[in-house]
Formats: sequence, structure tokens, C-alpha cells
Amino acid sequence: MAWAEINISGISDEMEQLPEGSYVLALLNGAKFGQWDKNKIELAAKVVEGEYTGRVVYFSYPDPGTKDWSPAALKRLINALVADGADPIADNQDPIEYLNQETVVSHKFIAPVVAQTYTGQDGEEKTKVTIKLFKVRPVTQ
Repeated sequence: MAWAEINISGISDEMEQLPEGSYVLALLNGAKFGQWDKNKIELAAKVVEGEYTGRVVYFSYPDPGTKDWSPAALKRLINALVADGADPIADNQDPIEYLNQETVVSHKFIAPVVAQTYTGQDGEEKTKVTIKLFKVRPVTQ
């Protein structure tokens, strides 16, 4: 289907939230440090199996200076990617550089997706989906 065949005015911009559950995900290119928190790592992954194939989930690893568990959680993701064939991270390699390498992007892992409720800057209660960082595991075990 081409863009010329789509009537944008007749399309809703509302997207159904990805339901909670365990998914096989593939890491997407574009890992970056946070805009406001320069030590937070922000990532995205795409569902690659099942009914919700193609849906994207965003997640982040907080600043290890404020959350001492963050490096261990990131190591779980890296171990899962390596188990799927990604290159291992080099000693002292920048994690953003590593997570965006061609030899790492698109590798798969399994993670539970959960809904989190938070208060937005406008004071409104909002819900977003993310992954449980300490429940990330390899596709093959």
C-alpha cells in the first residue's frame, strides 16, 4: 500500500497499548543517553514473534549513580543478546556504542512487558509500557 492510497483524516491516532505479557523482542538501533538525565540509557525493542509482531516497547536503565542495581540489569540484557549471537561487550566499552553496533542490533531476548502508571508534567495520570529489567533472559536457555 502506498501513502497516496491512505486517507489520513480517517485514521485514529490512538494506539492500543501492548498488553502485559512475556515477549520475544529484538533490540533496535538508536540506544542513547537520556535528554535530561545524561547517565540514563534509553532503548527500544520490537516484538518479533506472535500476534503483536512489529510493536515497539521503550525502556531505560537509570543512572547507576542513583540506582546501583542498574549496571547488573544492563548486564542481563547484554548476556541475553550475546546468547543470541551478538558480540560481547569489550572492557570499558561505551554502552551506547556497544548497543548500537551492527553486530548487536536485531539480536533477540525475552522480557516481560508491564504497564506502569505515572503522573505526567501536566499532572495527569498516564500509563506506559516497559520491560521488567531484571526478568530479561536469553531466547535460548
